[in-house]
Amino acid sequence: MKKLPNDPLMNNCIRIDKFFIRRACFLNFDHNLYPCVNTMPVDILILKRIDEYIDVPNSNKGNSATYITRLYGNYETLDGLFHDCIDTIRNSTNWCHNNDVKITYSLGDAITLKLIKSFIKVLTLMYKQKNFHGAKPKKSLLKKFASSGKLMISHTEYQNQDISYHVYMIDGDCATLWFSASSFRDSVISKNVIGKINRFHHFQDMAYFYDKHYTKYDWGGVSSYDNPNGIDQFKFSFPGEKAIILEQSIPLTKLGKLVLNIHHY
Repeated sequence: MKKLPNDPLMNNCIRIDKFFIRRACFLNFDHNLYPCVNTMPVDILILKRIDEYIDVPNSNKGNSATYITRLYGNYETLDGLFHDCIDTIRNSTNWCHNNDVKITYSLGDAITLKLIKSFIKVLTLMYKQKNFHGAKPKKSLLKKFASSGKLMISHTEYQNQDISYHVYMIDGDCATLWFSASSFRDSVISKNVIGKINRFHHFQDMAYFYDKHYTKYDWGGVSSYDNPNGIDQFKFSFPGEKAIILEQSIPLTKLGKLVLNIHHY
């Protein structure tokens, strides 16, 4: 029997109402591994980017709307990708190149606990500024994810100040944006400049993955194609196409089955 991959989200505990649910998440799940999933110490197995649904009683089957930029293989040159961005993206990128905006990419052991703490600090401040109660990853979870080689963190600096952080789930072919965090309300740098840096940051990430021969840059979901919010419209300002990703949540315990019967999770 095949061994399950050393998945970094193993035993990721989250709270749903009164229950603490242990979940594991797989990207690009290999269906041949399914016969041994019951050996996993989790309540719910979440499969993302699957080609077809597995026939399992009580599983939740759903679609995830996202926006994907085709990179290597769709564009013969990086200049072609840059050309297909709207003027605002190109102008912001050029401005940042001319004004010494720094960007750093970290993978594996280079993702230190200090870097993770800095990212979570900016994410927490952004949530507070927006009065948003979003999920925040545990430091230990990110570190475990990084050690598996499935995580990349990029961050920008300007005038010796951290501006923005991007956290990606990576698999060698597709980079999926997991978290994006920046803070401008408490910064002495103008909102206009930080906006330019944010646009530059996303394009430079695309350029980074293009250079690594990734074929897809997944923006991590959109709220609506028909009535896009501001974040959706920002994503659509980059070249790309609408896509529907199959995903499935499978209960492995009675508790997992109970929760999936109550929640579409």
